Amino acid sequence: MTQLDYFQRKLDNKRRLTIPTELRDKFVSGAVITRGFGKYLHLYPKDVWDNLVEPRLEGDILDERIADLNVQFRMGKLDMKLDGKQGRITLEQHLLDYAEIKREVVAVGVGRYWRIMAVEHSA
Repeated sequence: MTQLDYFQRKLDNKRRLTIPTELRDKFVSGAVITRGFGKYLHLYPKDVWDNLVEPRLEGDILDERIADLNVQFRMGKLDMKLDGKQGRITLEQHLLDYAEIKREVVAVGVGRYWRIMAVEHSA
């Protein structure tokens, strides 16, 4: 089975992103979308978020680096299910503004999650 590690899509008029059919089984538990480290978004399968990211965000309560990561990843965080047969997720406008996404997006697999960015920022 071939690993799909890149796809390009246009958001529909309701800001919905269609997840390719080949990837939908990775999102059976749901999807988590957060701000990225730069002008892009992160898209995590819910089980990856719960088992790998969340425990890392629970570090030392007085560790400023951990606090900064919590602010980065939790500000505007979306936790949702794909919408059934269409396999879509809705991106909120504030996240699109953060990543400077207008309509077309590029998604690149980065290990166990995806980086979603505006086509203009992908070069």
